[in-house]
Parts: sequence; C-alpha cells; structure tokens
Amino acid sequence: MELESLSVVVSKPMYTAEISDGPCAYSLFICEQLNTAFSDLYEASLADKKDLIHSADLARIEGDLAALLANAPAATRVYLLGTEKYIWLVGQQLKALGVTEEQMEMLPPLSAERSVFCCHCYQVTDQVFTAPARCVGCGKLLAVTDHFAKAHGAYFGYQVNAEDATDIPASVELS
Repeated sequence: MELESLSVVVSKPMYTAEISDGPCAYSLFICEQLNTAFSDLYEASLADKKDLIHSADLARIEGDLAALLANAPAATRVYLLGTEKYIWLVGQQLKALGVTEEQMEMLPPLSAERSVFCCHCYQVTDQVFTAPARCVGCGKLLAVTDHFAKAHGAYFGYQVNAEDATDIPASVELS
C-alpha cells in the first residue's frame, strides 16, 4: 500500500460568504474600518438588541467587549470585519470572554494584506502584500505559505534561499 502525499493546505481560513442574520437576542458588530455593506448589515439586523464597535484599537475594544458581553444572552451573534489579523485577534478576545466560534461571523478580510509569522525568529511581519517578504525580525527573505496560525493571526513564512542566497524567486502578489 502506497501512501499518498497531500499537497493541499487545509489551514487557510475560510470566511463567511453569506451572512446569516438568523434569530438572536443580541447582535454585536465589530469593524476595524466601517464600510457601507457592514453599516447596511447593522441597520438590517433584526436582533432585539444590537451594538456597533468601530475601532482599530484592539486594547480599547477589549474593554468595550468585556462591558458589552458581561450580560449578553446565549443567543448572541458577533460579526467581524477588518484585516485578517484584526479579525483573528478580536476573535481571540471574544473567545476569552466566552463567545463560541459558532456565534462569530468572520467576514472576508478588507484586503489581501497578510501578516507573516517567521518560523526562524518567531516575529510577525505585518502588511505583507507580496511574496517573498522580508522578515522584520531576522531580515530573512521568506516564502509566504497558506498555512495559517490562528493564535498569531498570521501565515507561516520560511526562508526561501536557505541553501543559495542568490536564488531569489520572482515577487508575486498574495491573494
């Protein structure tokens, strides 16, 4: 029996294409950058109670979340919009406050921007749009994979030219 090698990455996040505004007692809308579609979603929500947090300041959001969710009913739904890193870091804050993954709707990120976790120095480089990307920690040129680390809100990157520093691949836009 021969083992088949899997080359498909299964850790790249999948985001909600269709928004479900099913019955819930409380809807919380959190966005890094407010846009018309998100504002319309907020306005159209049929929840008995709803709130909107519009801020890129993760420390401020944490305090707001604790206050808003302190007495939130079990029938709570949270909608998240922003950069990929923002979505996942706010998601971690929500989980720490008792919100389950089933209660969260992560909308597609606002841009193709990625954060990249360096497998060599463990630093995260933000605002990466092309690969390879230069690590802000160790300076190595990194291949950007589709392997996503939820804990960091970042994709893994590893050195592209480990054996031959002159062999640098052409730059490609990330999607």
